[in-house]
Amino acid sequence: MLALFVAAAGTLPVSAFTPEDAQTPAQRFEGYLKAQGPDPSTGSGRGKWLIGDFGVLVDQETVINQKRGPATVGAWLIVWVSSTARAGLHADLIYVDRPAGQTGPTVQFTDRLNKKIDPPNAESNAVWVIGQTMVLITPATVVIGDPQVDDLVWVMAEQKGTDLWAISVEEVDRTVDAVPVEFEGVIEQIGVTTWQIAGWQVLIEDDTEIIGDAAVGKSAEVKALQAKADSTLTGRTIRVLDQGDELTLGAMVASILPAEAGATVWDVWIFAEEPGAYPTPTTLYVNGNTLVDESRAVAKAGQWAEVRGLSVGQDEYKADMIRLEEPVPVTIAGDAELASAATAQGMWWRIGGQLVWVPRQVAPTIDPERKEGAAVQGVLLGNGVVWARQLQVSK
Repeated sequence: MLALFVAAAGTLPVSAFTPEDAQTPAQRFEGYLKAQGPDPSTGSGRGKWLIGDFGVLVDQETVINQKRGPATVGAWLIVWVSSTARAGLHADLIYVDRPAGQTGPTVQFTDRLNKKIDPPNAESNAVWVIGQTMVLITPATVVIGDPQVDDLVWVMAEQKGTDLWAISVEEVDRTVDAVPVEFEGVIEQIGVTTWQIAGWQVLIEDDTEIIGDAAVGKSAEVKALQAKADSTLTGRTIRVLDQGDELTLGAMVASILPAEAGATVWDVWIFAEEPGAYPTPTTLYVNGNTLVDESRAVAKAGQWAEVRGLSVGQDEYKADMIRLEEPVPVTIAGDAELASAATAQGMWWRIGGQLVWVPRQVAPTIDPERKEGAAVQGVLLGNGVVWARQLQVSK
């Protein structure tokens, strides 16, 4: 008998829709719970929920994991949904990642201070519009310099509920003529003094750095300055991407070690797409040019990482971008049997019908000729693999 307390993405419960409702595969997204509409049939909190920008149906078929806190307005949720033409988005699994009121991820950015809104009373906070983002300025905010409207400012802030609270704001430059921008897109035209990339005209000057062999149809990463007066873009660095060489990988972070000149070396595990394939130990080289997105999780061992980079050797990659996520805790119990041969790294088990990767250090002795009851505590990785952290076999 399978006891599944937190379902994996591939084994989520399916809503009781009629056969004529074609159901799409489960999709995953994250967002703040902004509103909960009661279910008219029961009067309970289940019904239509507004999560991020999406209205999602939550009913008795929805599994809600509240180990980290209650699913109340202001909580940050990870949601797996399926959809039909008739019912719209249906929540199959909701996992509370951060309860309401808990400090969210820290974000940092640089942009122009466009507006200052004074607080209406002593109990309220000031609001600054920085770029297109509204930021709360509180008595605890550290303001460095004397930022004025039109100044370029650097912001460090933390997400609290749906609001962004400034930790510090620093004046970078006063009444700047241009602000830095970055974007990526397809090269559409190449001229002597102007390139068109993703619909934008980018001026090419003598000191514009071009990395790679440019050609119409290739993609490029652009770092440019946008003029305040007319929004003209002047290219500082254009890096041409060779899509044939660049790869996107999903990986489990095993360790992060310091290297020279502030660089780091990440040891990770990479799984092939085929179910039951053994993970491959892989090395990522991360330096100051690597964009490490820690808005959802901090960089440390045990995190799931989506990596974009270039191969520099056998199972070695230079990372251009890393986006980190914290895996979802899962608990599975049921009949257990070995599903693969054991290796130095670990082995695949099938527990209650679910494939589970069991690292060698947590794998107990099991008789491969018979089934035994087992309970596993682990995490659901971003690719749908369940990674065991604790495993107990029935005697």
